[in-house]
Amino acid sequence: MNSDARPHESEWQAQECARACARHATSQAPDAVPHAYLLVARALRSLPLPMLPLEFAHHVAHMAEIASVGGENTNSSLFDQILTVALGLSFGVAVVFTAVRYGEDWWRTSVSLLPSGSALGWIAMTAACIGMSWLTGRLRHLAT
Repeated sequence: MNSDARPHESEWQAQECARACARHATSQAPDAVPHAYLLVARALRSLPLPMLPLEFAHHVAHMAEIASVGGENTNSSLFDQILTVALGLSFGVAVVFTAVRYGEDWWRTSVSLLPSGSALGWIAMTAACIGMSWLTGRLRHLAT
């Protein structure tokens, strides 16, 4: 084990001289002071960098979310949502209108167009597709 754990006297003097040069803002240091000591002393005397604003992480996360949606302008995504709802509602109104206007005839005609004649399987498949589509959308929404 090394019993001489303290720095040598010359080393200590060089560090103190560098600290004094940094304190007095002396640009010329004696030749005995290594440049590395002078850099460390100046860094210790300088002001720390300003802290980040408190809302910095929130702001960066918000900018990343906007970028992942498709850019700075979120009006287009709002327009897309409104358009999707309007199209869905118009489809629903068309279905209700068809059911009221044509009664059971539209159902029998639709079922007769199916190859097997049994509509229950196709209805179940359609419901499963709609449910899986909705579920994957919800899972993607929850993941973000």
